[in-house]
Amino acid sequence: MIAMAGPFRRISWNSIRFKLIVGLLAITLPTVAFLIYNNNYAIRVVHNQVAESNRNLITMYMAQIDSKLDDVDKYLTNLIVNDPDLQEMKYQASENARTLAKVRLDNRMKTDIASYQSVDSMFVYSFPNRDFMEEFQGSGSVQEREEVRGYIRGLIDNLQSGEISLNRKWYVEKIGSQYYLFRVLQTSDTYVGSWLNMERLSFPLSLLHLGKNGFSLFTTNEGEPMMYADEVQEQGVNLSRNMQDYYLSGNKNSYLVLGEQSTKGDFRLAALIPNKQILENLPYLRRIASMIPIGAIILVPACLLLLRKMVLRPLNRIMVAMKRIGEGNLNARIDPYPTSDEFRLVNETFNRMIQQVQELRINVYEEQLSKQKAELQHLQLQINPHFYMNALNLNYESTTS
Repeated sequence: MIAMAGPFRRISWNSIRFKLIVGLLAITLPTVAFLIYNNNYAIRVVHNQVAESNRNLITMYMAQIDSKLDDVDKYLTNLIVNDPDLQEMKYQASENARTLAKVRLDNRMKTDIASYQSVDSMFVYSFPNRDFMEEFQGSGSVQEREEVRGYIRGLIDNLQSGEISLNRKWYVEKIGSQYYLFRVLQTSDTYVGSWLNMERLSFPLSLLHLGKNGFSLFTTNEGEPMMYADEVQEQGVNLSRNMQDYYLSGNKNSYLVLGEQSTKGDFRLAALIPNKQILENLPYLRRIASMIPIGAIILVPACLLLLRKMVLRPLNRIMVAMKRIGEGNLNARIDPYPTSDEFRLVNETFNRMIQQVQELRINVYEEQLSKQKAELQHLQLQINPHFYMNALNLNYESTTS
């Protein structure tokens, strides 16, 4: 026996009710599970295809950025190691010769920077004479240049004093509300470097088609967004996870997040694609995937209620009536009620059979009573002659004596 509450209380393992319920669940639950798995598998396939396609674009764009940064690295390395004017600025005792070397270096940097459109500025700082030269691409405001120039001077002072060590890669620094990428090389007391505004570097990212509400952005290695910070925070997207594989993130709207780590600097390029947009080409699949759990929650109880109304309750009425009859109450009947034709036939036949059994039992009782009455009369007839003879004998004996 198995104990259950309500109308299914104390259902036997071998009862038809238990078997019907288990059979229904055995058919429904695996079917629902298979449909859910099939839909989830199809959605994963779509996610994989979209992620792979966009990862190729992200990887290609990051490779282009790293290649450009590598070109700047080579230029800066060649400048600090092999440039004669820079060497002359460091070691030339003549002020005129040093000034001429400085002018030649400045003119050459002004020409060379045009070949490196990815950077905003290049600079040279010679510590012994405090010579500071910088060239710009023409973008950026005066205030921005002053803020970055102040950071560079402070950085070189700290490097010279040994308070900090030189970063061996391109690194990200936040100045004010903007993020910048810096590269600084050092030899003896001379520093050369370059910097760029990450927001301006992200302009070509608009060529990446990530949908109406999708966007791409640069982040630090710790996952701090360098742009779209308000949108990322509002949507609750987590960018600090490892981006070697894609993942879904977001509180309000789910985003497919994938990214690529730079090989030249401490930053990453991430793409955020709305999950809703990814699945918009699967409208029917999305509807089915969303409706299956709801349908299962509604279908199973509804089927159980229908099964209870059409099968279990009629069976329960028959069982109650049979139990009463088994206890000796032949007046028990199954009351008429709306039900299936099969159960109506069973109920009518059951009531008619019980009526016939009751009538047969009454007839048997009456026959037994008639038989007993005849036997009693027969005994009375046998008793009466003996009584008369005994009475006569007694009377005779009394008179003779």
